[in-house]
Amino acid sequence: MDHLENINQDISYLINENISYEFLEDCYIVLNLKNGEYYELNNSSSFIWELISKHSSIREILESTINHFNLPDHKVPEILSILDKFQNLKLIKKIEN
Repeated sequence: MDHLENINQDISYLINENISYEFLEDCYIVLNLKNGEYYELNNSSSFIWELISKHSSIREILESTINHFNLPDHKVPEILSILDKFQNLKLIKKIEN
């Protein structure tokens, strides 16, 4: 997992206080209580959201997602992009442990 060598091991994510979420059928529905926007996450994003809700480190999120979906290492930037999107939507925030 060459792409993981440059990842800060001390980073994890926390779901913001104004976010409500629930697992329905086969995906997460995420609601921003502050602005009323909601999102239906696809399978891979729901998997990542579950890991975030368990306070997994960024390394755990990447490794678990790669292993679960049997992804090649070069897909790491796509996983990081999902995390960035969650952050940009103000659903989560990055924390350093």
